[in-house]
Amino acid sequence: MGLENKVVLVTGSASGIGAACAREAARRGARVVVNYSRSAEEAEQTAETIRSGGGEVLVVQADVSSDEQVRSMVSRVEQAWGGVDVLVNNAGYTSFVDFDDLDGLTDEVWTRTLGVNLMGTWYATRAVAVGMRARGAGAIVNVSSVGGVTASGSSIAYVVSKSGVLTMTKALARTLGPQIRVNAVAAGFVQTRWWGRQGYGDASRVEQLATSVAEKTPLRKVAAPDDIADAVLWLADGAALVTGETILVDAGMHLGAPPVSGRR
Repeated sequence: MGLENKVVLVTGSASGIGAACAREAARRGARVVVNYSRSAEEAEQTAETIRSGGGEVLVVQADVSSDEQVRSMVSRVEQAWGGVDVLVNNAGYTSFVDFDDLDGLTDEVWTRTLGVNLMGTWYATRAVAVGMRARGAGAIVNVSSVGGVTASGSSIAYVVSKSGVLTMTKALARTLGPQIRVNAVAAGFVQTRWWGRQGYGDASRVEQLATSVAEKTPLRKVAAPDDIADAVLWLADGAALVTGETILVDAGMHLGAPPVSGRR
Protein backbone atom coordinates (compact mmCIF):
# COMPACT_ATOMS: atom_id res chain seq x y z
CA MET A 1 0.00 0.00 0.00
CA GLY A 2 2.64 2.55 1.07
CA LEU A 3 1.63 5.05 3.74
CA GLU A 4 2.77 8.31 2.16
CA ASN A 5 -0.17 10.76 2.56
CA LYS A 6 -2.47 7.92 3.68
CA VAL A 7 -4.76 8.48 6.66
CA VAL A 8 -4.08 6.17 9.60
CA LEU A 9 -6.48 6.09 12.55
CA VAL A 10 -5.09 4.49 15.71
CA THR A 11 -7.58 4.04 18.53
CA GLY A 12 -6.25 4.36 22.05
CA SER A 13 -3.09 6.07 20.86
CA ALA A 14 -2.38 8.53 23.65
CA SER A 15 0.38 6.31 25.03
CA GLY A 16 1.88 2.83 24.94
CA ILE A 17 1.40 0.60 21.91
CA GLY A 18 -1.06 2.97 20.26
CA ALA A 19 1.30 5.93 20.52
CA ALA A 20 4.14 3.83 19.09
CA CYS A 21 1.93 2.85 16.14
CA ALA A 22 0.94 6.48 15.57
CA ARG A 23 4.55 7.67 15.64
CA GLU A 24 5.72 4.94 13.26
CA ALA A 25 2.88 5.61 10.82
CA ALA A 26 3.80 9.30 10.81
CA ARG A 27 7.46 8.44 10.25
CA ARG A 28 6.36 6.57 7.12
CA GLY A 29 4.60 9.67 5.81
CA ALA A 30 1.02 9.02 6.93
CA ARG A 31 -1.41 11.57 8.26
CA VAL A 32 -2.27 10.24 11.69
CA VAL A 33 -5.38 10.39 13.84
CA VAL A 34 -4.55 10.11 17.54
CA ASN A 35 -7.60 8.92 19.45
CA TYR A 36 -8.05 8.95 23.20
CA SER A 37 -10.86 8.45 25.67
CA ARG A 38 -9.63 10.17 28.84
CA SER A 39 -5.89 10.82 28.51
CA ALA A 40 -6.05 14.21 26.78
CA GLU A 41 -2.66 15.42 28.01
CA GLU A 42 -0.85 12.28 26.87
CA ALA A 43 -2.65 12.40 23.51
CA GLU A 44 -1.43 15.96 22.95
CA GLN A 45 2.11 14.92 23.87
CA THR A 46 2.00 12.14 21.29
CA ALA A 47 0.59 14.55 18.72
CA GLU A 48 3.30 17.12 19.46
CA THR A 49 5.99 14.47 18.95
CA ILE A 50 4.51 13.77 15.52
CA ARG A 51 4.26 17.46 14.65
CA SER A 52 7.83 18.11 15.73
CA GLY A 53 8.93 15.46 13.24
CA GLY A 54 7.07 17.21 10.44
CA GLY A 55 4.01 14.96 10.49
CA GLU A 56 0.32 15.83 10.17
CA VAL A 57 -1.85 14.79 13.09
CA LEU A 58 -5.45 15.13 14.20
CA VAL A 59 -6.38 14.49 17.84
CA VAL A 60 -9.92 13.19 18.42
CA GLN A 61 -11.57 12.21 21.68
CA ALA A 62 -13.94 9.24 21.52
CA ASP A 63 -14.80 6.30 23.75
CA VAL A 64 -14.74 3.36 21.34
CA SER A 65 -17.32 1.47 23.38
CA SER A 66 -19.85 4.04 22.11
CA ASP A 67 -20.99 3.48 18.54
CA GLU A 68 -22.21 7.07 18.37
CA GLN A 69 -18.85 8.49 19.43
CA VAL A 70 -16.95 6.25 17.01
CA ARG A 71 -19.16 7.27 14.08
CA SER A 72 -18.69 10.92 15.02
CA MET A 73 -14.91 10.47 15.13
CA VAL A 74 -14.77 8.81 11.72
CA SER A 75 -17.05 11.49 10.28
CA ARG A 76 -14.71 14.18 11.57
CA VAL A 77 -11.72 12.45 9.97
CA GLU A 78 -13.59 12.12 6.67
CA GLN A 79 -14.45 15.82 6.71
CA ALA A 80 -10.86 16.79 7.46
CA TRP A 81 -8.92 14.35 5.30
CA GLY A 82 -11.37 12.48 3.09
CA GLY A 83 -11.42 9.11 4.82
CA VAL A 84 -9.48 6.43 6.68
CA ASP A 85 -7.05 4.25 4.73
CA VAL A 86 -5.69 2.25 7.67
CA LEU A 87 -7.43 1.49 10.96
CA VAL A 88 -5.49 0.18 13.94
CA ASN A 89 -7.90 -1.07 16.60
CA ASN A 90 -5.67 -0.69 19.63
CA ALA A 91 -7.88 0.75 22.39
CA GLY A 92 -8.11 -1.70 25.25
CA TYR A 93 -9.35 -2.14 28.80
CA THR A 94 -8.85 -4.64 31.59
CA SER A 95 -9.39 -5.15 35.30
CA PHE A 96 -7.28 -7.58 37.30
CA VAL A 97 -9.61 -10.29 38.63
CA ASP A 98 -8.25 -13.68 39.67
CA PHE A 99 -9.64 -16.46 37.50
CA ASP A 100 -11.00 -18.33 40.52
CA ASP A 101 -12.78 -15.24 41.85
CA LEU A 102 -15.98 -15.82 39.93
CA ASP A 103 -18.03 -13.40 42.00
CA GLY A 104 -15.36 -10.73 41.55
CA LEU A 105 -15.96 -10.78 37.80
CA THR A 106 -18.98 -8.51 37.98
CA ASP A 107 -21.37 -7.54 35.21
CA GLU A 108 -19.74 -4.11 35.26
CA VAL A 109 -16.31 -5.62 34.54
CA TRP A 110 -17.73 -7.81 31.76
CA THR A 111 -19.61 -4.90 30.18
CA ARG A 112 -16.68 -2.50 30.17
CA THR A 113 -14.14 -5.10 29.02
CA LEU A 114 -16.24 -6.41 26.15
CA GLY A 115 -17.47 -2.92 25.34
CA VAL A 116 -14.00 -1.52 24.72
CA ASN A 117 -12.05 -4.54 23.51
CA LEU A 118 -14.63 -6.35 21.40
CA MET A 119 -17.43 -3.95 20.56
CA GLY A 120 -14.98 -1.07 20.15
CA THR A 121 -13.16 -3.07 17.49
CA TRP A 122 -16.46 -3.83 15.80
CA TYR A 123 -17.76 -0.24 15.92
CA ALA A 124 -14.57 1.26 14.50
CA THR A 125 -14.30 -1.35 11.76
CA ARG A 126 -17.91 -0.91 10.70
CA ALA A 127 -17.52 2.88 10.68
CA VAL A 128 -14.51 2.91 8.33
CA ALA A 129 -15.45 -0.06 6.12
CA VAL A 130 -17.95 1.83 3.99
CA GLY A 131 -15.42 4.45 2.95
CA MET A 132 -12.65 1.91 2.41
CA ARG A 133 -14.85 -0.16 0.14
CA ALA A 134 -15.93 2.91 -1.81
CA ARG A 135 -12.28 3.84 -2.39
CA GLY A 136 -11.43 0.24 -3.26
CA ALA A 137 -8.73 -0.36 -0.66
CA GLY A 138 -8.02 -0.42 3.04
CA ALA A 139 -6.22 -2.25 5.81
CA ILE A 140 -7.37 -2.98 9.34
CA VAL A 141 -5.09 -4.30 12.08
CA ASN A 142 -6.55 -5.42 15.40
CA VAL A 143 -4.29 -5.39 18.45
CA SER A 144 -5.18 -8.45 20.49
CA SER A 145 -3.27 -10.38 23.14
CA VAL A 146 -1.54 -13.71 23.53
CA GLY A 147 -4.09 -14.15 26.32
CA GLY A 148 -6.70 -14.59 23.61
CA VAL A 149 -4.72 -17.62 22.43
CA THR A 150 -3.63 -19.15 25.74
CA ALA A 151 -6.65 -18.11 27.89
CA SER A 152 -4.28 -16.71 30.49
CA GLY A 153 -4.21 -13.08 31.54
CA SER A 154 -5.62 -10.38 33.76
CA SER A 155 -9.16 -11.77 33.91
CA ILE A 156 -11.48 -14.24 32.23
CA ALA A 157 -13.38 -11.34 30.71
CA TYR A 158 -10.18 -9.96 29.21
CA VAL A 159 -9.01 -13.18 27.58
CA VAL A 160 -12.52 -13.87 26.26
CA SER A 161 -12.65 -10.39 24.73
CA LYS A 162 -9.25 -10.81 23.08
CA SER A 163 -10.13 -14.27 21.79
CA GLY A 164 -13.25 -12.74 20.31
CA VAL A 165 -11.11 -10.15 18.53
CA LEU A 166 -9.11 -12.94 16.89
CA THR A 167 -12.24 -14.71 15.67
CA MET A 168 -13.71 -11.40 14.51
CA THR A 169 -10.51 -10.76 12.55
CA LYS A 170 -11.03 -13.94 10.54
CA ALA A 171 -14.73 -13.30 10.00
CA LEU A 172 -14.10 -9.74 8.83
CA ALA A 173 -11.28 -10.83 6.54
CA ARG A 174 -13.74 -13.16 4.79
CA THR A 175 -16.39 -10.46 4.65
CA LEU A 176 -14.45 -7.34 3.66
CA GLY A 177 -12.20 -8.76 0.96
CA PRO A 178 -11.11 -8.19 -1.70
CA GLN A 179 -10.88 -4.45 -1.03
CA ILE A 180 -9.94 -4.59 2.67
CA ARG A 181 -7.38 -6.75 4.43
CA VAL A 182 -8.00 -7.53 8.12
CA ASN A 183 -5.29 -8.94 10.37
CA ALA A 184 -4.34 -9.04 14.04
CA VAL A 185 -1.31 -8.82 16.28
CA ALA A 186 -1.44 -10.77 19.54
CA ALA A 187 0.90 -9.05 21.96
CA GLY A 188 2.57 -10.74 24.89
CA PHE A 189 3.89 -8.86 27.90
CA VAL A 190 4.64 -5.30 26.81
CA GLN A 191 6.74 -3.17 29.15
CA THR A 192 4.88 0.12 29.50
CA ARG A 193 3.92 2.58 32.23
CA TRP A 194 0.49 0.92 32.22
CA TRP A 195 1.76 -1.75 34.61
CA GLY A 196 2.64 0.88 37.18
CA ARG A 197 -0.93 2.11 37.10
CA GLN A 198 -2.20 -1.42 37.74
CA GLY A 199 -0.71 -1.64 41.21
CA TYR A 200 2.83 -2.72 40.37
CA GLY A 201 4.28 0.45 41.86
CA ASP A 202 7.33 2.25 40.55
CA ALA A 203 9.48 1.56 37.51
CA SER A 204 11.79 -0.77 39.44
CA ARG A 205 8.92 -3.14 40.29
CA VAL A 206 7.74 -3.13 36.68
CA GLU A 207 11.30 -3.92 35.62
CA GLN A 208 11.39 -6.85 38.06
CA LEU A 209 8.10 -8.13 36.65
CA ALA A 210 9.41 -7.82 33.09
CA THR A 211 12.58 -9.71 33.99
CA SER A 212 10.54 -12.49 35.58
CA VAL A 213 8.33 -12.81 32.50
CA ALA A 214 11.30 -12.69 30.12
CA GLU A 215 12.96 -15.61 31.88
CA LYS A 216 9.97 -17.77 30.93
CA THR A 217 10.17 -17.05 27.19
CA PRO A 218 12.37 -18.79 24.61
CA LEU A 219 13.89 -15.46 23.53
CA ARG A 220 14.40 -14.28 27.13
CA LYS A 221 12.85 -10.93 26.26
CA VAL A 222 9.68 -8.94 26.64
CA ALA A 223 8.31 -6.49 24.11
CA ALA A 224 8.49 -2.74 24.03
CA PRO A 225 5.65 -0.79 22.36
CA ASP A 226 7.81 -0.28 19.26
CA ASP A 227 8.10 -4.06 18.82
CA ILE A 228 4.32 -4.35 18.55
CA ALA A 229 4.17 -1.29 16.28
CA ASP A 230 6.67 -2.92 13.90
CA ALA A 231 4.34 -5.88 13.40
CA VAL A 232 1.23 -3.70 13.13
CA LEU A 233 2.78 -1.45 10.50
CA TRP A 234 4.10 -4.42 8.51
CA LEU A 235 0.54 -5.75 8.27
CA ALA A 236 -0.78 -2.29 7.37
CA ASP A 237 1.94 -1.13 5.01
CA GLY A 238 3.06 -4.38 3.38
CA ALA A 239 1.79 -7.95 3.55
CA ALA A 240 -0.27 -7.44 0.40
CA LEU A 241 -1.51 -11.06 0.30
CA VAL A 242 -1.98 -11.51 4.04
CA THR A 243 -5.49 -11.36 5.50
CA GLY A 244 -7.25 -13.15 8.35
CA GLU A 245 -3.88 -13.76 9.98
CA THR A 246 -2.71 -13.31 13.58
CA ILE A 247 0.94 -12.64 14.36
CA LEU A 248 2.01 -13.46 17.92
CA VAL A 249 4.60 -10.97 19.16
CA ASP A 250 5.46 -12.41 22.56
CA ALA A 251 9.06 -13.72 22.41
CA GLY A 252 7.56 -17.22 22.29
CA MET A 253 5.57 -16.87 25.53
CA HIS A 254 2.65 -18.80 24.02
CA LEU A 255 4.84 -21.91 23.68
CA GLY A 256 4.74 -22.46 27.42
CA ALA A 257 7.31 -24.35 29.45
CA PRO A 258 10.28 -25.87 27.57
CA PRO A 259 10.08 -29.60 26.80
CA VAL A 260 11.55 -32.05 29.27
CA SER A 261 14.97 -33.21 28.09
CA GLY A 262 15.58 -36.94 27.69
CA ARG A 263 19.28 -36.53 28.42
CA ARG A 264 20.62 -37.49 31.86
